[in-house]
Amino acid sequence: MFHPVRSQTALLCAICALCTGSKTVAKSEFDAYSLPPHYEEQASHLRSAQPQQYDFAKAMLADVLRFLATDAGISFFSLPDDSDQGERLITFSIKASPFQVLETLCRANGLSLVPDNGIWYIRPADDRELVGKSYEIRHNALERVERIVDTGNSRTYSSNGQGINTSAASGLNLQGMRETFEVSPSEIIDDIRAILDLPPASLDNGSGTANTAIPGIPSTLGASNGAGSALGLDEAAAAAINSNELSAYRRPKVIWKSDSNTLYVVATRLQHLWVEGYLSAADKRQPMIAIEVKFIETARDPRREFGVDWTGTFEDGNFRKVSEITRETDSNGNPYNSINYDQVATTGGYRTDLSPLLSGVNLNNIAGTLGWPSFSVLSAQDINVKLRALLRDETTTTTSYPRMVTLNNREVAIRSVVNQPVLAAQSSATLGTGATTTQSIEYLPIGTVLNILPKRMDDDRILLNMAITVSSIVGSEMISGNPYPIASSRVYGAPVEVDSGYTVAVGGLNEAREREGETGVPFLSKIPLLGYAFKYKNRSKNHKNLMLFITPTLIDPRNGGLPAEPQSVLPQRPASELPHIPRVDQNSGALVGGADSVPNAVSYLQREFDVLHQTVHEARGTDEDTEKLKELGVAVDHLRTQVEQLQLSQPSRSTELGRYLQQLGQIRRQMSELRYEMFKRKHL
Repeated sequence: MFHPVRSQTALLCAICALCTGSKTVAKSEFDAYSLPPHYEEQASHLRSAQPQQYDFAKAMLADVLRFLATDAGISFFSLPDDSDQGERLITFSIKASPFQVLETLCRANGLSLVPDNGIWYIRPADDRELVGKSYEIRHNALERVERIVDTGNSRTYSSNGQGINTSAASGLNLQGMRETFEVSPSEIIDDIRAILDLPPASLDNGSGTANTAIPGIPSTLGASNGAGSALGLDEAAAAAINSNELSAYRRPKVIWKSDSNTLYVVATRLQHLWVEGYLSAADKRQPMIAIEVKFIETARDPRREFGVDWTGTFEDGNFRKVSEITRETDSNGNPYNSINYDQVATTGGYRTDLSPLLSGVNLNNIAGTLGWPSFSVLSAQDINVKLRALLRDETTTTTSYPRMVTLNNREVAIRSVVNQPVLAAQSSATLGTGATTTQSIEYLPIGTVLNILPKRMDDDRILLNMAITVSSIVGSEMISGNPYPIASSRVYGAPVEVDSGYTVAVGGLNEAREREGETGVPFLSKIPLLGYAFKYKNRSKNHKNLMLFITPTLIDPRNGGLPAEPQSVLPQRPASELPHIPRVDQNSGALVGGADSVPNAVSYLQREFDVLHQTVHEARGTDEDTEKLKELGVAVDHLRTQVEQLQLSQPSRSTELGRYLQQLGQIRRQMSELRYEMFKRKHL
């Protein structure tokens, strides 16, 4: 049955014949997807067997496959005896391990090797037998979780995937708002459906096929031959419906159960290899990324006022209108005028008739006829004048360290806003004799909104997609009798790449406003020199400076997780290596490494002091920081003593060690200043 040959020409002709006779489409499909890891694990062991020389001429493919599988020592199911491919005649000469020759032979003839529970199936690349398998997703389900804010009138959707989709919500009730989470189907489903040449799940009707009817076949198919005949199908169609073979009626299916993270796939064995290869690449443990943002906001509000303020008299006065004047006589017979005032006080210097007080002529009537200005009478108690001479300069610094932990390639949002109510819509309806007005209120977030999408790259680098929005209310405008706030916003967005643990600084978020005003009495305030007694000027400035320090860090939840203290107190700069904790001998207390370890120890103590100093400067100091300062002082004194001893024992390095002694002395002096600063902040 086997005819060995040695001719290289015959080998080349055989390979050409194999390639020509094989199904190139099936071969390309077989090579299109990477094989799963368990295939490579089993195959690599078999490939490492001792190479052998195999020479065949015009041998039946089925016989050669059985011979090679037996020689490789594997359990296998070969091609059926009546297979057209198995009766093909092949010729080749190869020196390799039996399994390598078997793989090469399968590829050249459009066949696939599929391992399943220790058994290797030799199947055609266009195998139509459907097999069901379940896969457990262990690490990454690729599900999109949407947060639904139900306000009673509308819903707002926000996604934690690669973007945020929002719709305006009206009638927001901050007290009764319900928040729920809605899980959308896993992205794995559509990816696997694409591998199986199926339409997306959104276009599927639930039966594994697209929403298109098969010509000549009713939309509802029976589950038995009798039912198929009742529907008017011939025996072939009815058999295809109940068969386990891939056909127009039987197609691959993908079923996802989110509760158990289980995927059930009905497909051919070769397609299962593709699915396993995809899952081995997609279902990987996702790293945790800690996002720490340091907000430093500095606000300065200088203000200056100078002059005489008459607004208390003309805007907020306590004038009363004269209602009646009568001529009366006292007990001595002397005539006098009796003046009656309204009990309700007026503001802004209400006009008072002068004529009844002084003469029988009404001067105000004359003024009104001739177009003259009206007159007023001021009493001493009605005059409210302020002498303004004020200089004020306030500086406010606010520091915060919000921190969040998220999965790789999942968005985090940090919001520090005030919800400003605005009138969204207003409608009026008249029913009978009454009118009803309905108003819809929306809330406009005013403040700072930071959206960050971190993604782990090669060599523990992190790609940050940032979007920063800073908004504020700068005024208001009346529209149809309703006030609407005027908001100013600054939006910044950019992708940056940074090493894990390093800091990205975002500056330029500045805002400056200046306001000048003058208030005075008309005409009188314009008189040179004398006008300063009837007016006052005010000038104010508002400067805001916001800086952000964003520090992404890859963390291992099983190895300590996120440190308790903020990591961006002193931002780490690129190309700078942080000092490590010095090692100290537990018995002698001496520094391990001698003089060579002194530079690292000094740098470590300097950084610890800088962190403590920055913490106190940001007004975050506590009693624990006082104890840390004491412990740091003991460590500095202990290291100074050891460096002095090293100077005596190693005179050749005395100059080098002397410089470190100076640095330690500088740290000690800075610690004394910091101790006084902490005492002053606490008690003074």
